[in-house]
Amino acid sequence: MAEISHLLLAVLCTFLSLMVSADYHGVTFLFPIDGLTLSHDDTVNVTYTSDFPVPLLYTFCRNSTDNNLITEVRESVPGFNGSELVQLKWPNISSCYWDLRPNTSYGYGANSPSINVLATSRPEPSTVGLAQVTATGAAETGSASSDGTPSSTPSSSSSSGLSTGAKAGIGVGVALGVIIIAAVAGFFFLRRRKQKTAVAVPNTPVSPDYPAYPKNTRWRPQVTPQYREATFAHSPHQEYHEAHDVPKPQELPSDVKHEMPAGELRHELR
Repeated sequence: MAEISHLLLAVLCTFLSLMVSADYHGVTFLFPIDGLTLSHDDTVNVTYTSDFPVPLLYTFCRNSTDNNLITEVRESVPGFNGSELVQLKWPNISSCYWDLRPNTSYGYGANSPSINVLATSRPEPSTVGLAQVTATGAAETGSASSDGTPSSTPSSSSSSGLSTGAKAGIGVGVALGVIIIAAVAGFFFLRRRKQKTAVAVPNTPVSPDYPAYPKNTRWRPQVTPQYREATFAHSPHQEYHEAHDVPKPQELPSDVKHEMPAGELRHELR
């Protein structure tokens, strides 16, 4: 029973790990990270890893009044692993996040952590990405097109910093690994303990000629009697003789007769 429970636990852990990985559809945002606060007109170097050959990057921003979505920008980005510069130039925005998808259908990608956007701008806007903060004049920046969609030049990505999704995935993976290792160790420990117990108990020898006496006293084993021919040892030259006649009993002579004494004399009582 214990072995079955350990196997079920291992299967459940594997299933949960598959579900967790399926929620992100193979997408990991390396930047932005959770809790980041930027100013208006700053540029974000959105960095990701994915399994999509031709992904689409959606930018969603909320307004500062009622926190509703007011901005949705779609642009094609490099396939698989890459990055994209996005400038926070839309007015009255309070927060933004990004959604990487394999196509225009919703539900097949993953969202990045949300960043906070201040209403005021810096004296010199900055480009922020993967622990890299530089002035706009010394780095590539995105420019706005006529329809308001940022057009930017992809920059090379480096790996320093993990998104909330990546951190959560690592934490869940480590926890599941510990549970699986503990389950396997418990399974082998119980199995080894059972083997030692089986060796420590001696086996009761059973007579090979007769069956073991049963616990039920009403039943008696049926033992088939075995007979064999009796053998008598004799001399090879043994002689046989006729036995002598036994003398017959004889009656004693009764010629003399004697009268038995009468015993005491009897007298009449007076």
